[in-house]
Amino acid sequence: EEQEREVVRLQHAEEERLRAEQEKMMNDGVQYRARLRPYPSARTDDKLELPPSALEALERQGALERGCLLTFAVELPRDSSTDSMLAGTGGTHAGVAE
Repeated sequence: EEQEREVVRLQHAEEERLRAEQEKMMNDGVQYRARLRPYPSARTDDKLELPPSALEALERQGALERGCLLTFAVELPRDSSTDSMLAGTGGTHAGVAE
């Protein structure tokens, strides 16, 4: 049983490594991952407003200089006890407000 868990752990680690490598290629090496809290906004469109710290992190990677549209995968936190999305939730993609 211990050996099976180790094999599963190694498989998950390899899948995550491959996913990160693929994501890096798709995003020209720019990566941003953060757990942010939502807050009310006066915006009526479907764009995200990122905090200054997020924009600074993207700027350090040269993402803003490339002049391309910034889009993000957005999802609610996972339930650590089941490693699944919280009940009734999912993910989506969104653009960033300028």
